[in-house]
Amino acid sequence: MKHENESYIRYTNLMNEFAEGFNEYKLHKILSTDFIQITYLKSKFKKKGFLRIIKHFFFFYNFNLLKETFNKTDILITCSYKRGDYEELILSIQSNLPNSKYTNLTDLKNAYTLKISLSDLFFAFKLVNKRKKLLSFYESLYLISKIVFYLRTIKLLDKNFKDVDFKAKSYIAFNSAFDLETLITQFFNQKGVKTYHLSHGLNNIRYKIFTPHDFVNGYNINSKFVLAWGESSRDDLTKNYLNGSFKIKIAGNPKYPSKSIVTKNTFKSCIVFLARPVYEKYNYKLLDLLGQYSQTSNIKFSIKAHPYSNQKSISELSNKYSFTLIDKNLTISKILKDSNYDFAICFNSNVYYEALYHNLITLRYSNNENEDYFGLDDKFGSCEMLTKKINEFKLTPTTKLNKEIEDLLVSSIGMGVNNYKNIICNE
Repeated sequence: MKHENESYIRYTNLMNEFAEGFNEYKLHKILSTDFIQITYLKSKFKKKGFLRIIKHFFFFYNFNLLKETFNKTDILITCSYKRGDYEELILSIQSNLPNSKYTNLTDLKNAYTLKISLSDLFFAFKLVNKRKKLLSFYESLYLISKIVFYLRTIKLLDKNFKDVDFKAKSYIAFNSAFDLETLITQFFNQKGVKTYHLSHGLNNIRYKIFTPHDFVNGYNINSKFVLAWGESSRDDLTKNYLNGSFKIKIAGNPKYPSKSIVTKNTFKSCIVFLARPVYEKYNYKLLDLLGQYSQTSNIKFSIKAHPYSNQKSISELSNKYSFTLIDKNLTISKILKDSNYDFAICFNSNVYYEALYHNLITLRYSNNENEDYFGLDDKFGSCEMLTKKINEFKLTPTTKLNKEIEDLLVSSIGMGVNNYKNIICNE
């Protein structure tokens, strides 16, 4: 992995230092989310407070719902987040899988206990104390508390699933590289369950400037199989994350059935998809550029910020330039299905492909572009380049352009490819 920033270096150091097993579990992979808290999200981490850390010593999940669902199905699907776009993808995949059920892990009941295993506490303290030179007292206490929590979780899973028949079962984690699904995936691996990792974006690309924490989507995969969307997803994962012990299957994306692309080159109304918060200051630069451009053009710009962006700052800039700000809770697919836009602009986002799928010529802002998505010759970094690209696309025969986009979408997001039933049910 190139472009090693300070957070990335410290994260990988912690992963290497804690590469110590607990029975058959790879504890450092389970701790991956916590290492991200300490390294990439350290400003937020410092604000957690000791009380929130202490709670981890006593916190636990009730896995009855997970067990009940698992017992009633051949294929269990989970997700650790409640987001409309994530559930759209999951439900579109589930519709192709007979006798499958979906459980959102945020629906699990949770509680606290006053019982703490002294052996678990000692194991956690010993493990962290060996690395105390790498950690502050606050970080050490946090990791000890989380290790105690994870050890309790492992025991609870063993207890809850004690009498379960695991034969011929499959488990699909929305993201086996992050959060609670890392542990659950490892648990099912040990029980002989076939485990799968969904692709929820083109996450396994190369980074040009620095490595954000999204790289764990490829670096920390725990499942036996990865369900890639298209050939480019498979190739990116193979080239950039060779340390994985998983097998990659090209499964496609049911959200994108095969279709003919029919673009318009009128360039009158534009939907702008901003990047996630790690690129926030460059989002503002893009809005300033478009604000300047709008003074000499008749194009109407509508802005879609990432759900976790600073909505106040983006709203102020949108108002400054008379842009329309779209409700942050609307999913991308709903916006594009119900829209009258004739082209799109995006920045450091694989929404690029989704906009193309919905017949929009899509331009990419290239200043401080960090994520190396492959695509058409459609990048701009100035008002002059934006004008040039628009004029080039106006002169390109739409039949030629539409064919280029169709080929790109098959290779990237697996348009028209749907192998989920064959892969999961027939292997």
